[in-house]
This record gives sequence, C-alpha cells and structure tokens, in this order.
Amino acid sequence: MIQRDLEERDLLRKARRGDEAATRLLYARIAPSLLVYARSILRDADLAEDAVQGAFLRMFRMSVRKIHGVQCPRAMLAAWTRSESLTMLRTQRRRETREGAWRIRDEQRRMSMQGWEVDLVGEVRQAVDALPRQLREVVVLKHVAQMTFDQMSLAIGVSRNTLAARHRRAMDQLRQSISHDAKVRGRTDVV
Repeated sequence: MIQRDLEERDLLRKARRGDEAATRLLYARIAPSLLVYARSILRDADLAEDAVQGAFLRMFRMSVRKIHGVQCPRAMLAAWTRSESLTMLRTQRRRETREGAWRIRDEQRRMSMQGWEVDLVGEVRQAVDALPRQLREVVVLKHVAQMTFDQMSLAIGVSRNTLAARHRRAMDQLRQSISHDAKVRGRTDVV
C-alpha cells in the first residue's frame, strides 16, 4: 500500500467520525480527479459534480465498521463515482427516449463541451473525447486521477491486465489520432 493510500484511509476514518477538517482535506485531495473522471463519462460539468457528491454522500452513509475495511478510499470513491455517473446516463437516456429530445441532447452536449475544453488542451482533449468510453475511462483514471492499474481494477471491477491492455490500445489510438490531425494541419512538432 502506498503512503497516499494510508493517508487517505486515515482521513476517511476521521471524516466518518465527524472530523470536518479531515472531510475537507479528503474532498480537496480526491474530488478534483473524480470530477474530471465523471465529466469524461457524463460530458456535463454539473452532472459530474452531482455524481462526485453522490459518491461522497454514499461514503458518509457507510457504517464505521465498513469504513475500517476500506483499503483504498480513492478507488472506492472512483467506483462509486462511476456507478453514480452511469446511473445518471441511463436515467438521462430513458428520459430522452421518452421525450424524443435527441436535438436537445446534442445541443446540451455541444454546450457542455466548452467546460471540458478548459480541463484539457485542444487536440489531446479532442482525441481523448473521441475514444470509446471504456478506453477514455482508463486514460482519465490513469493520467488525471493518477490511479494505478490495481486501484482502477478495484474501482471499476475489471482485471488489471484488461485495464493495461485498454490503456495500451487507448495510447495507440491517441498517438495515431494526434499524429493524423497534426499532419492534416501541417504541423511537424506533434508526433
């Protein structure tokens, strides 16, 4: 177990016992990367905030006994953020299907992309956004949330080897996409 996991586990236990300073510190350490992760799934900054807050609320509903069994709070919260985000997506899709609001969804997606552009830089952001969800998820967890493959495995319930393969495939696709886009624009500084 790495030092960061031990510190976050200690903060989690203190936060669950009502220590407000520990709660704030735990949120400050973990929430920013979870927000980017949720936004990569939902493609909406407001929904991403709701998903992360839902994950933290779920943490506070856990019994103290269960909290003591948590080995990696970051992975647990990432798993819950993923669950909250996917539930929101399913709910949103059902609503859109019922209402027949496909045009509205496309407009909302275009508008929410403006917030996403602030988080990542131009071509890389576009290339990551174009990846399939499963590959995009691994890239965000690895490079934004700075999670190990073992932590990601705990968070999303997929084997470490599968995640490593997805990561390699995502990096290959990103390399090809960015390289292709650079050639189209006549840039030679991007490879």
